[in-house]
Amino acid sequence: MGEAEKGESELIQQWLEKDIYQLDQMMQTLEDYCTLSHEDIQHLNRFAKRTLLSTLPALLESIFIRISRLTEAAKPPGRENLTLGSLVHSLRAAGDSDKADLVDHRFQTLRKNTKTIREDYRNKRYAHIDFAVVMRTKQLPPVPVRALRQATEEIEALITFATNSGLSFQADQQGSIKHLARHLKDYYQLKTAH
Repeated sequence: MGEAEKGESELIQQWLEKDIYQLDQMMQTLEDYCTLSHEDIQHLNRFAKRTLLSTLPALLESIFIRISRLTEAAKPPGRENLTLGSLVHSLRAAGDSDKADLVDHRFQTLRKNTKTIREDYRNKRYAHIDFAVVMRTKQLPPVPVRALRQATEEIEALITFATNSGLSFQADQQGSIKHLARHLKDYYQLKTAH
């Protein structure tokens, strides 16, 4: 592998690792939202309702678009879009055809598993507003949070396999919405104790 290809491959890997780390943070936040206790929700609503209600739709949109963007097909030589498919082209350019074939197989499986996210939701709800969906004459298939988490984990596994990085892309638990709710509860108890 030449210096130019090696440098390009490293830049692709760095960008993808940053993107998947951010995706994992978003997924953890969404999973926290979905598993809050009634008491946690009360405290969050008391102090941050408008903030939370305005961020949840943006969080969902960002997760769907990020998964869609990562799982788009990469265009060979020109590579107008940086996607997970770019790893396949990078491996082929480096002369590692066997690994490129294995990565491509995993990538095609991932694309199949995320088709609804990429083609239905991104194209008909987030990137464009489909009239039939808005008018509710057409329903999009449901995508449970677990499917979004599974897609995120498959993306992490693909990057790790393709780059031999062995890195964990999972975000830390600091600053989670659940911790915020508990701190707000403590604050509320202190404030109302007097």
